[in-house]
Amino acid sequence: MTQHVRFFLVLLFWTLLLLASGFRILGVQVFPTVGLGAPFLLGTRAATVVQGLVQAGLCGTLVFGLILIMRKLLPAARRIPMLELVLVGWVPASGLLAGAIRFASAYPEADWLLCLEPALIGAGFPLLLLCAGVLVGRLSGLLPKQSDHTEVPFLHFLLVTNLLGSLALAVGLYLAALLRLWLPVVLWGGCLLVLVAGLLFLFRERGRIVLFQSTDESGEADSSGKSSRFDWREAAMAGALCLILQASFQLATLPPDDSDELRYHLSIPKRYLEHGGAVEIPGQNFAHFPLGLEVLFALPLSLDLLRADEARMGWSCGVKIVHLWYFVLTLILLRVWTRERLVADRRETEGEGDHPQSGLAGLLVLASIPFAPVLGAWAFVEFGAAFGWLASAYFLWRALSSESSEKQCGGPDRKNSILAALAVGWSLAVKYTSLAWWALLLLVLLAVSLQRRRLHPAMICMLILPGLCVSPWLLHNAWTTGNPFAPLLSSVFGGGFDPVQKAFYDWHAGMKGDLNLFRRLPWWEKALDLVLLPFRAVFFPERFENNPLGGLLLALFPAALLGGTARFADPPFPRSRGVGFVAAIAAGVYLLWALTYRDPRFALPLWGILAMGIGLGLSKQAPARESPRFHHHASSFLSLLIFLWSLMQCEELFSRVGRFSSAILLRKTPDAYLTRPDRIPQVATIREVERMRSAHPGGKPSLLLLGQEQSYYFDSPVRGNDYFDGPLLASIAREASSVEAMSESLRRLGADWIWVHRGTLEGNVFNLVRGFIFCLPAEEGLDAMRELAESNPSGLLDAEAWLERATQNEPFRRMHAWLIRHPGYREVPLATVPPGERPICPLAGVMLKWPELKGISAADLPRVSISLLVADSP
Repeated sequence: MTQHVRFFLVLLFWTLLLLASGFRILGVQVFPTVGLGAPFLLGTRAATVVQGLVQAGLCGTLVFGLILIMRKLLPAARRIPMLELVLVGWVPASGLLAGAIRFASAYPEADWLLCLEPALIGAGFPLLLLCAGVLVGRLSGLLPKQSDHTEVPFLHFLLVTNLLGSLALAVGLYLAALLRLWLPVVLWGGCLLVLVAGLLFLFRERGRIVLFQSTDESGEADSSGKSSRFDWREAAMAGALCLILQASFQLATLPPDDSDELRYHLSIPKRYLEHGGAVEIPGQNFAHFPLGLEVLFALPLSLDLLRADEARMGWSCGVKIVHLWYFVLTLILLRVWTRERLVADRRETEGEGDHPQSGLAGLLVLASIPFAPVLGAWAFVEFGAAFGWLASAYFLWRALSSESSEKQCGGPDRKNSILAALAVGWSLAVKYTSLAWWALLLLVLLAVSLQRRRLHPAMICMLILPGLCVSPWLLHNAWTTGNPFAPLLSSVFGGGFDPVQKAFYDWHAGMKGDLNLFRRLPWWEKALDLVLLPFRAVFFPERFENNPLGGLLLALFPAALLGGTARFADPPFPRSRGVGFVAAIAAGVYLLWALTYRDPRFALPLWGILAMGIGLGLSKQAPARESPRFHHHASSFLSLLIFLWSLMQCEELFSRVGRFSSAILLRKTPDAYLTRPDRIPQVATIREVERMRSAHPGGKPSLLLLGQEQSYYFDSPVRGNDYFDGPLLASIAREASSVEAMSESLRRLGADWIWVHRGTLEGNVFNLVRGFIFCLPAEEGLDAMRELAESNPSGLLDAEAWLERATQNEPFRRMHAWLIRHPGYREVPLATVPPGERPICPLAGVMLKWPELKGISAADLPRVSISLLVADSP
């Protein structure tokens, strides 16, 4: 039995075992859980999925046509292999197509900016990063000069310039914010200068930017004169990847609508733009986090300032396209790393034939993880951080490799060490969780130094450069709060979350993946849980923040092991170079995910490494031309299975494209999309309140948001950013002596108008318990949190017992009595908020007995989900 046959049988047996285990636990439900639910779709759901698939397919065909035209018209583009050109050009071409379609199909009142934004950001932002990176790379010497006469692989060049450009723009924009230069004319004028200067350098160097020319990639003759052959397996996988990218891009053209986008990722840069620069945002602890990607979001957000005040609606889709580009960059990075691993592993293997898939399956596996393309279409920062993590690992792998990179990129390993450190700096500027990644890489370098008995040069770079990259944020935090890492490490430096808040957030984060339960297990059960964690993440996504992994990644896990440890199909299988380093960082990321925060989004670098291993394993087992026919049939069957499974895993992605088709094509106003019941139905009320604020004779009154997470859609002056706004109101209730005193405290805070989202603040039992804990003194609150964590590790509250205790707490009663009585504030009727049939608060039957609500009848209890309170005239 040949190695090909053994590999195919092992993969088949493992997949069947995985499905059988899931079937025993979940029954028939296992098929949609692992991404094989498409055959079971019926009715409206099936129709929307098919509609989304067809829409993505038609638009994708047009995008591919644009890329072919560009390849035909631009001589330099012909030197780029087709697959590489498609990956790099897909977002810009999709943006241009989306702009053209919007001009043709938009509703009559749509302005030119609303139609043009996808094209402007989709094509302009990648070019801006490229030009900024070229300038920084040439000035720093990290890119070879023209006189070096070296050929730079195009995708490697693209990765380096995008990394350098991202870091340079982020630091530059943040410094401009500190200097209060965040004006549209300054921002876009500076970007135009960077574009012009970068293009001048780029055109001078265009002859040096080339790719590896190989018969299995380019579709053209290589230097030896051989002509490549068409391989339908690679074409099918490339087509599936393009479908997913196109559907993700179409979702990225929708206005912002997710909680984290609206609470801080977009609200913070919007506040900066409204004030012309960096400003202290009261009560917004997230504003102290590094804002590397958020300041890049300011570029598309600033386009809204070009409109008249009454026409600004916050409909920017460009912010989502910015994050989508980092999703594509992550795929490109894995493509480059996979190619270099394949080239390195082939050098010592003779007669392996050609391997046409060249790791493409790994890209498709990562892109088809059900939550990944949807996440890429949100204005989040996860793919920005994942790109930094994986880029630092890639450049460090090159630096540690026994093969010098001098032959490929024109410089010594010192350049790769610097680039690895800068990639860590970029990830630190995006997210504080990268501190753990920084520590992990330092440990790896320490182990390498001990093994070689000398300090590796990369160690110095890794110690110094990341801190320099993130220093603007750290120094500003230290200046304004006294805590450089605010809101973290508040127990050491002060500032940030108070102890009760921190304890609550830790417990709340521990609900994901049953981490709270894990911490109470004996050591041997913990070890078993660590082994079974990926299986639980696949079969029980509801316990992992409803971010499904799908089953394809786990089903192809044996291929990942083979890709890391074996060379090619000819036995024996010597160990592949660099596998120890890759295994170490993969294990490190896995432990970080398993022991700290079990949201699958946090482990994106791990899924990327596994996907790369899968691509390597499948490529190494791809049959050569002279292989027996059975090997070709088995490979074709496996390719077809991956193609179908990957598309079926993206059922939710295509369903969203189908459901939101009219908003994507701009046939209806973006507000018609936002006010859908499954989006942000209270947007209509937000617009009503903002019109009232704009019409106020004394200028816009200051607005305090309580229980509301969509702070992005409100204009300054506004405070309150979290739908868990218990801490502010609870602290006032704890310090005030009466309900009337609470109103006085709120007036002193400048709360002229108050928005109360009663559905989250009063109508949610979980938030009621949270509010009770925040109403307690610090020591009692910590004791209550310890009790809550011990008695409810999985987050299943005994609500009745906790609420009974809450009603005995005077500050808690005072807080909710104020929400009903609000002395000194009158409630303004809102036409967009219909009254409900029963009181909002589940404690309505008990509240009337409270002394704080004496004289209040059942008819006086709130029955609306949203209230607007306006302070009485003094």
